[in-house]
Amino acid sequence: NGAMEFLEEALTGATPQHMLDSKFSLKDLLAYARKLLDEERNLDPQVRKAVQRSLAILYATSGDYVDSEAMYTPGMQDVQPYNRKDALDLAVHFSNYAGVLAAVGRPKEAVTAADNALQLRKRYAPDDTFQQAASQKNLADVQGMVGDLAASASNYEQSLRLLTGLAAPDEQARSTTIGAYTGLCKVLIMQNLHPRALQFARQGLTYATKQGDPSLDQDRVNLLLDKSIAQRALGQFDGVEADMRQAIAITEAGMARGVEVLRAAKIGPKKALRWNGAPLTSEILRAEIDSAILRAGGVPANTIVAGGEQACDPHERGHGPLRGNELVIL
Repeated sequence: NGAMEFLEEALTGATPQHMLDSKFSLKDLLAYARKLLDEERNLDPQVRKAVQRSLAILYATSGDYVDSEAMYTPGMQDVQPYNRKDALDLAVHFSNYAGVLAAVGRPKEAVTAADNALQLRKRYAPDDTFQQAASQKNLADVQGMVGDLAASASNYEQSLRLLTGLAAPDEQARSTTIGAYTGLCKVLIMQNLHPRALQFARQGLTYATKQGDPSLDQDRVNLLLDKSIAQRALGQFDGVEADMRQAIAITEAGMARGVEVLRAAKIGPKKALRWNGAPLTSEILRAEIDSAILRAGGVPANTIVAGGEQACDPHERGHGPLRGNELVIL
């Protein structure tokens, strides 16, 4: 379409010989595209708005919410869908716009944008349960961000009632569902509603286990943390201790595998460690540790395997070949 053609021309034209080069950052490319957009006076208004929305997404992806808002606000002004597809695309933009507005400190406008997404989906996809639930969850996200915790909890629960009723949820639906569980637990804990937080943390963990989807692993970690916070607040220290002992046992399984591989490694030329007939790197050893943790029922996160000088840097996860007679931090 016209918006994509404009962006393609702008981004390829930003560099010499119309070739994208690694020395040009995303910020440079966005600045160039935005400059062209400002200079193009005869661009169709609807195409201009579509380009602004596309640039807004890219700005937000890079963490620049101020420029994202500057593009989104005119790009969303007076937009009207032509059909169901347009309406659902605009609903996604309103959801993203809501998050950007919340990030730049405009809470009322953020909630309005999230509600616009909900209303579009209600009007154009009234029979699509997932679309309704996703909008409800997005509204809850924004309400939580701006501090309307009671409304946020209510919308999360409404969303979960729809999502957990889906017979065969796809990956997007599973991700949205577990996200609603984690969001709900957070806002309940912020309100000191620990019994309900514990209830939904347990439900969310059961859901994640049932789905068997590795992409939900990080959310499982968040739910386990929320469960622990709620248990401590309620004085259920036996449950907390059991979870901690399980976590320690899982960690020990990973560490044991790391030590096992190191013990089996041999020192080769130039002191390089070799294992299974190949150079032993931080990446390979980390993979072995993480695999052991997964087999033990855990979720590895930011495992450190740093050798030599890297072992002296507390923020270094480790990379490259490991060497003999050098410190290795696990």
